[in-house]
Amino acid sequence: MSLIKAEKLTFAYPGSYDNIFENADFRIDTDWKLGFARRNNTDESVFKALLQKLGLGKIQFEKDMREFSEGQKKKVLIAKSLSERAHLYIWDEPLNYIDIYSRIQIEELINTYSPTIVFAEHDSAFRENIGAKVIKI
Repeated sequence: MSLIKAEKLTFAYPGSYDNIFENADFRIDTDWKLGFARRNNTDESVFKALLQKLGLGKIQFEKDMREFSEGQKKKVLIAKSLSERAHLYIWDEPLNYIDIYSRIQIEELINTYSPTIVFAEHDSAFRENIGAKVIKI
């Protein structure tokens, strides 16, 4: 059974004259496990600069992520995400395990870099501070 079905789907980035794809037809069935992957496009210098802005400038790159606190892991993942050049970032509860000081750092980072983000987050102050548009469902 099809959960999602698209027919004649065309996509272009705003302001672009070229379509990324045209007239694409596809479906996603209810029992599918569908993952999207893309080439590694991480800019290491950008990643390190983002870590610095999130208070992790002295992080040991050889250290196993399992040794980090949950908050440190979340900040590394946010920095990794933003260091990969993308037109759209999708985050699920980016502030989980994050203390108030780190929340402010993340807000400043988002307000400085202005990435396009679709995210789920319960913290209304965060949404307001970054100027997020809200869809209530």
